[in-house]
Amino acid sequence: RSLPARAAFLPLLMTPQAWYIFSYYNSDALALFLTTVTTYQLADDQSLLHRFFNNKLNTANAWKAILLLGGLAGMLLLIKKNFYFFLIAAFCCFLTGFFFQRYRFSWALGKKALALAAIALSLLGLRYGADVWVNGWNKSAQIREIQEERADYIYKPSTPLNEKHPQLHIRARGTGLQEFLETYRWGGKIIRSFYGVYGYMTVSAGTPYYTLMSISGFLFLGFLFLTVLVRGSGEERLLLLNITLCTLGLIAAACYTSWTKDLQGQGRYLLVVLPMLGLLVARTRHLLQPLLFHAFFAFMFLMSLYSFIFVGLSSPLL
Repeated sequence: RSLPARAAFLPLLMTPQAWYIFSYYNSDALALFLTTVTTYQLADDQSLLHRFFNNKLNTANAWKAILLLGGLAGMLLLIKKNFYFFLIAAFCCFLTGFFFQRYRFSWALGKKALALAAIALSLLGLRYGADVWVNGWNKSAQIREIQEERADYIYKPSTPLNEKHPQLHIRARGTGLQEFLETYRWGGKIIRSFYGVYGYMTVSAGTPYYTLMSISGFLFLGFLFLTVLVRGSGEERLLLLNITLCTLGLIAAACYTSWTKDLQGQGRYLLVVLPMLGLLVARTRHLLQPLLFHAFFAFMFLMSLYSFIFVGLSSPLL
């Protein structure tokens, strides 16, 4: 029933990889779900979050909001590290709400924020307290020990660098960043898998599909960026800057990790972009030319359906 929610969820239609992560055992799906729910809370002025901080709830509902929002905040602290870039973007978006008077600071509001923080930190402490109770304080040493005991030779921590798997610790082997990008084609791999690669990276669509999706995605980002930059208000431009910087930081972190630790050209690590993009779309949808706006999403959704059904679900390898 919420128009901002529908706009915020639209980026989930842009790639089948966002759907595919819900079909196998991983933690990306939970993280994407939680960040998408948070996007709605930030994007809709009538959401529980906004009504809570703007004193539009009675006492009974306010306590329910504290438990629900505090629980959501606590779960967000436990998601995968690459999704922390969304948390940075969301927190900055929340702070700018005070500057542009979306919220009015008061001691009552401060107490509400402290209550949410207390619940979130309690969940975080419970999680790590249980981990220490089960695994003790030397978990890292235990992990290294079990790796040494059970891993194949090329993955053991004690194996000399020149005898390890060639996709581990690439920078330590003397490969510079530019050479890494050119030789291993990390950028091309991560873009392809962002738009749908299945079955342990073994099932993919044809090159024309990825070319069309990449061109459409970059054109949409350009359309969105220029529209907000030219027509947006100060708050909307600040949101654009916030999300742009967090997205660039995410890409840089993913690239650096692949270069220095383990080569991972998997687009699912960049799915954090979708809820951030959803927040920007929901907040700036009134600026966007409707025909172009809907045309981009319709085309990418139809292409995503093709990939998911006729490449992913139809593969005999899955």
